[in-house]
Amino acid sequence: MTLYIRNRLFKDKMREQDAYIDSYASSMNDAFENMQNIFTYLQRSDAISWRASSGYRESEDYVKNELAIFELLSTFSFTSTSINEILICWEDTSYLYTPRGLIERNLYFHNRFEGDENEWSSLMDDHYNKVTIKKVNKAVPVPQRGTDTDAKTSGIYLLQSIRTKNMKYRGTICMVLEETLINGIFRDRDFAKGRQIFVLDSDGRLIATNTDADLNEVLYGLDLTGIHNASRYLRNRGLISHREAEMSGIEYVIFTPYKQMAGAFDRVFWTANLFSVATVVALLGYAYWSSRRMYKPFRGILNTLSDYSPQDDKTKDETVYITNRVLEILSVNKAMHHTLQSSSHMVLQAVLYKLIMGSPSVEETLASVTPYQLSLSDGIYETAVICMDLSSDQEELFYSEYHDTFDRILHAYLGTWVIEVLQTLSDEYTLVLCLKDKAEQEQLVQAIHEMYECWCQQIPDAAFCIGISDSTKNIRKLRFCYEQSIAVLRHRPVQSDQAIFSSLLDQSSVMVPFLPDDLEAQLRAFLEKADLDRLLAYVETILDRNYQNNVTYEAYLSACVAINRFVRRLMQKNEEGASSALI
Repeated sequence: MTLYIRNRLFKDKMREQDAYIDSYASSMNDAFENMQNIFTYLQRSDAISWRASSGYRESEDYVKNELAIFELLSTFSFTSTSINEILICWEDTSYLYTPRGLIERNLYFHNRFEGDENEWSSLMDDHYNKVTIKKVNKAVPVPQRGTDTDAKTSGIYLLQSIRTKNMKYRGTICMVLEETLINGIFRDRDFAKGRQIFVLDSDGRLIATNTDADLNEVLYGLDLTGIHNASRYLRNRGLISHREAEMSGIEYVIFTPYKQMAGAFDRVFWTANLFSVATVVALLGYAYWSSRRMYKPFRGILNTLSDYSPQDDKTKDETVYITNRVLEILSVNKAMHHTLQSSSHMVLQAVLYKLIMGSPSVEETLASVTPYQLSLSDGIYETAVICMDLSSDQEELFYSEYHDTFDRILHAYLGTWVIEVLQTLSDEYTLVLCLKDKAEQEQLVQAIHEMYECWCQQIPDAAFCIGISDSTKNIRKLRFCYEQSIAVLRHRPVQSDQAIFSSLLDQSSVMVPFLPDDLEAQLRAFLEKADLDRLLAYVETILDRNYQNNVTYEAYLSACVAINRFVRRLMQKNEEGASSALI
């Protein structure tokens, strides 16, 4: 009977451990599959494919393509909760491509780590034919330098190489994973208590663990290949389970010591045995004493043994087991309900962001809203884009002291209409607005004017401009509204002192910049004579002419870009350095 109960206990523990590790491995496989889709999308994107091609920097539009790459990295870093940031390491440059722009590799490392830089550099330069997980072991993450927070980066990387169509290596895409993604296996404290859990990368190196014990000591010389994706009971030592992710090569090992599995049972078993021995001794003593008095020597012992039924213990044990399982199911359901409620706002943000960015998975994203009971079908939608023209010092002061005031005033005036405030760029906020009918548009514009006046009163040097789009009844056209808001800001006159512009109002401004027909010839003549003063005066005359014509901001900037390109090309032909005052 004891062996039967012990075997049942071991089988239950094995099923429990297998269910736990399989559930976590399945969730991680889903997460890595989503990240594989991101890798595929980035590699096939026009911006990165063009960057990987030969002769890339010889094109005049390569700067625009660089900005497109940064926008791609920023988009996926923002919308993916399990990703800290996405980096690209190209073989032809010492700079890393990050969501915030270019940064020297050694500067990036020393801003985030302390330790051996060679290991980190080798990790970034290796070739990865498939999605592979790695951890930086010889360097320790530290709080990021140059920021006001104690935020630390993660040393856990998911990598895949960038190759051309003829399989030539060009670089590596690196996702810096949140440590909470890997540490999720320790989340169930009741399960993790007393167990030794190890997470290994594709090279078998330790990524995360909940114990100070060494894995080799736990294995007692056992090779993991012998228990690949399986569980095994090690006699008198414990239960070990192993799983390997289908993608990335990450491995999970859970070891339950024998004391954790059967320690309580053994204590009860030995206590019961000692109690039984003591009882038998007492009964024998009593029988001996009774026999001496001729009082039914063995009847008490026989009656006691006949009343004992092993089935009672079995029934009690099964009842306790069923009760515990029901309580666990209720606890899991409650936790799932709480998670569902807390995730609704994050899902709404992700849906609106994907709609504005024109993500290819918009239909699937809208379908994912259904379980959260978020209705996006009723109402009239439009967007308002707020652009901030702040210097670096003003921007730091704004986010440290006045951002809460900015947000409070915004919701005080537009709380009736605003659905969500999205930071689409570092200096740009997009308001997603919902109106009951078109009659509210005038009220909305008036409220935006009042909000702007309040900003000017309470926020020093408030340099904001706001572009308001037309409305739409189709939530899928939110991208069109966003582009319309941006177009309104780009087409505002350079001489305008207004801060709020609406697509409903016609703006009288020149769309085409003024550029002389002999521009290149004049620039070449000034450069050949090295007469920079006259060159600067000539350029100022052209820009002043455009300003007096009251052209749009877009036209004015295009004139600046055109002049800059002419000067750069001429200076490169002459193999001279361009004046910093001119370029």
